[in-house]
Formats: sequence, C-alpha cells, structure tokens
Amino acid sequence: MENNKYASFFRRLLAIILDIFLLFILGASVLIILLNSSNDENFIANLILFIIYLLVIHGILLIFLYSYLVSKFGGTPGKLLSGIKIENEDGSKLTFKQAIFREYIAKSVSFAFLGLGFFWIFKTPKKQGWHDMISSTVVVKKRNIISGLLSLLSVIIISVLLSAGLLKSINQLNEKVIYITNINTNINKFY
Repeated sequence: MENNKYASFFRRLLAIILDIFLLFILGASVLIILLNSSNDENFIANLILFIIYLLVIHGILLIFLYSYLVSKFGGTPGKLLSGIKIENEDGSKLTFKQAIFREYIAKSVSFAFLGLGFFWIFKTPKKQGWHDMISSTVVVKKRNIISGLLSLLSVIIISVLLSAGLLKSINQLNEKVIYITNINTNINKFY
C-alpha cells in the first residue's frame, strides 16, 4: 500500500477528538437526566449514581465496546466518522483479542515517555505509532477528510446544545441549594 493511503497523525487526532466529544455527550446526557430527576431527598444519591456510571459504565464502554467496534468495523466511532480504519498489516480485520491488546496494552507503551510513541507516526513510512508496530497494525484512510470534519462539526453543535441543557440544570440545582440554605438559616434563627 502506498504511503498516501495511511492516515496522518492529524487525521488520527481528529478521530480521538471525536471519540472524546461522543463520550462527553453520553456523560452529559446522563448527568442532565439525573439532575432533572433530582429532588432534595435523592440529590446525593443521584450524584453517587453518576460517579458510579462514569467509573463503571464508561470504563466498560471504553474497554469492551471500543474493542468490539475495532474488531468488527475497524475503528472507534471517532475513527469511523473521520474516515479511517485500523487493519492488520496484511489488510485483514483485527480479532477482539488483538483489538484489546492494541487499544489498552500497546497504547500504554505509546503513552510512556510523554506520549512519544504517538509522535512516531510522523517518522515511519506507514505512519505507525509504537502501538501500531507492537500490534502489527496500520491505520488507513477509507473516506475523504471533509466527511470527518463535517462529522466533527455536527458533534460540536450537539455538544454545545447539551452543554446549554447542562447549564440550565446546574442553574436549577443552584436554586435548590439556595432554597435549602434559606430553610436551614430560618431553622437556625428559630432555635
């Protein structure tokens, strides 16, 4: 495969940004639902539920769902939206075990030494980071970058709209806190 078929560092970075935005949208949606369903009695319980959600569900999502998507479709949602795909060097799909190894063990090596393994993409003919070389994979272009940029713009717009909903929920929460504080002040004055 000629060099121009391999995904560049910046295209791969775009995919990571898309993945982060998608996870933010998911987390913000759950937080908005929990805050909107909170009242004075269950507010703390809902916050604990959200923290458990972040630690457990997001963790499981990252490990198992992303590995499944890489093995089944060739990439995480961000990679697929930005038009790139992970393949074995021979062009075949990764197995689930290979995907877990690449995404979590081999990438740990790339993160070591201040992320130098990711910048190796600039130096190699196949644009491979250390994690790609360790797992014998390449990341190739499958669609035009314009599609990825349009996808990123869509995700940003959705994120802004969800953030606005989150801010509205936080304002409502502040009103509840002020109300409870006023009740406590009045009770203290009474005694």
